[in-house]
Amino acid sequence: MLAYCAQGLVLDCPAKTIPALVEWTLNEARPGAPRLNRNGNDTDPLIVLTASAVARFGLPAVLEDRRALRLPEHHKVVRQITRAKRASAMRSPRLWMISTSRAR
Repeated sequence: MLAYCAQGLVLDCPAKTIPALVEWTLNEARPGAPRLNRNGNDTDPLIVLTASAVARFGLPAVLEDRRALRLPEHHKVVRQITRAKRASAMRSPRLWMISTSRAR
């Protein structure tokens, strides 16, 4: 799987699980951007998943809970993240993940 990073950098990503993807992204891809001025904030990292990456990591193409935009607590990826003791996307440090799959 290839990771397309900022400034046109393309890296080979060996991750096979979402926790491994997050770890690899934070350590290797160095996402986010520095603040634009001294009064601003650094930008939050963002991972965008293609439809094929969504399938590879075992994520649904469309979320059942369209209101909260969250996976169910019993989903295998949520369990992987919980086991890896990673913070959810709503806690700091924030890492946002979105899918390019469109809702139907």
